Amino acid sequence: MDKGKKEHLTKMTKDIVISLCRESQNFTDDGTGYVNSVKAVLEGMKSYLEKQGEGLEYQNIYEKIYTFSKKIWIKEITENRLKESDRSLIEKEALYYDYCFEHIYKKGDFPL
Repeated sequence: MDKGKKEHLTKMTKDIVISLCRESQNFTDDGTGYVNSVKAVLEGMKSYLEKQGEGLEYQNIYEKIYTFSKKIWIKEITENRLKESDRSLIEKEALYYDYCFEHIYKKGDFPL
């Protein structure tokens, strides 16, 4: 896959993820819907690239989008919902939501 095609795929996928994050916030999703949707997008992208014979080259894009998806979700929660809080609380919350994202991504539900 050439560099231009990789950049285009990365940008398109990031745009989809941003849209999913906005919709998640509009519907006061606890994150489960958002993370499961991100997973579906990433798995779809992975499947598409493997069918194109470019499966080995997808890993970098997949990891970029996964990390990006997690970052924007955590930022949305910690910065918009905890504006009055001190910085140390935001950092603790960010670690908690990082764990939540991982858990939802692997298991499909919010950790109890």
